[in-house]
Amino acid sequence: MSVPHHHTPAQSRRALLRASGLAGLVMAGSAVATGSAQAAPAHAGDVQRVDTVAELRALNTTPFEDGAQVLVAGYHAPGDGGAMAVRWDKKSDTAHNGGTVIAP
Repeated sequence: MSVPHHHTPAQSRRALLRASGLAGLVMAGSAVATGSAQAAPAHAGDVQRVDTVAELRALNTTPFEDGAQVLVAGYHAPGDGGAMAVRWDKKSDTAHNGGTVIAP
């Protein structure tokens, strides 16, 4: 004879956290596996990817079109919480501030 198993709220919460954690790992793994940075976009509209802000600042921006986009995996190291998406603005003369403005 089998006895039906009833989930308690704590068990359901653990199952939900476990599932969401696995989904996060899949997303993080896909971001890491996307490849390394390139010096210039292959085609207009391509999104570049770099690991850190230091790599972003070292990119050769000469071939970038206005509005070119770069995804940064982390501020000092990939996954350190400093990930960001940035857009190149050729006309900007705003000074580098390490946060909202990243200058080459």
